[in-house]
Parts: sequence; C-alpha cells; structure tokens
Amino acid sequence: MTSFETIRSINASLVIEEFGYKENQYTKSIGIIFDNKNEYRIKSYRHSEIREIDKENRIIISSKSDTKKRKMLVP
Repeated sequence: MTSFETIRSINASLVIEEFGYKENQYTKSIGIIFDNKNEYRIKSYRHSEIREIDKENRIIISSKSDTKKRKMLVP
C-alpha cells in the first residue's frame, strides 16, 4: 500500500509547505493531518506555477503570504 492509498483510506490530508528558495536548495515540510477531509494542500511561494499544473483542481494551493490559511497548514 502506498502513502497516498493509506491517506485516502483513512481520509487524512497531505500538507506540503515549501519554504524560501536558496541557490540549489529547496526546503519543504510534509505532514499528514488526520482531519477526515482527504485533501491535498500546498503552501508555496510558487503557487501560481503549481496552479497551472493542477488540471483537476484537486490541490488546495495557497501562497506564502496567505496568513489566513497558515493556521490551517501549520499545526
């Protein structure tokens, strides 16, 4: 069973937060939230690029400056 199958089977949400960019280095935080929502959430400074790739609108995307959603993404 993959991580995505496990998350789906227990209705958990996958949360990825991407921190600032430094040359040749990306820093991300990945978490599983047991919230019974089965969502994929990404908080990134590259939110516009990610939105273009998400053809199915499956991902909840927010920018790093979106403080309203920050409380939801960072426990």
